[in-house]
Amino acid sequence: MCCEKNQKGSPDYNKNLLLKKSKKKLYYYIDIVTYFKKMQELDILKYILLDSDQLKLLNFVSKPIISKTKDDIFKIVNENNDNNNLILDKEEIEHLFKSYVKLNHSETLTNEKLIRLVNHEIDVITEEI
Repeated sequence: MCCEKNQKGSPDYNKNLLLKKSKKKLYYYIDIVTYFKKMQELDILKYILLDSDQLKLLNFVSKPIISKTKDDIFKIVNENNDNNNLILDKEEIEHLFKSYVKLNHSETLTNEKLIRLVNHEIDVITEEI
C-alpha cells in the first residue's frame, strides 16, 4: 500500500502529473508575457533615444530571423523573398534618403553605426538584384 501513491492511475500520481503539466504551461505563458513586456520596453527606449530620422533608418534595416531549425529559416527567407518586402514607394525612398543624408552629415557615434547598418543593408539588397 505504501507504494501505490506514485503508481500510474493512482489519484496522487494523476494529481502530480496534472500539477507538472500546469506548471509547465504557466511558465510558458509567463515567458511569453515577459517577452512582450521586454519588446515594449525596447520600443519605448527606441523612441526616447532616437530621433525620427534615426528611427526611419533603423526600421529600414532588416530584422534578424529567429528559428529553431535550419529548415524553418530557409522557409521564412523564401517566404520573405516571395513577398517582395523590399518594395518601397517613391515617397518612402525619398524620406529614407533625406534621413540618410541628414544623419550622414552628423558625426555622432549612433549615427555612424546606423549609417554602417544601412550601408550594409543596401549592399545586401543590391547583391540580390
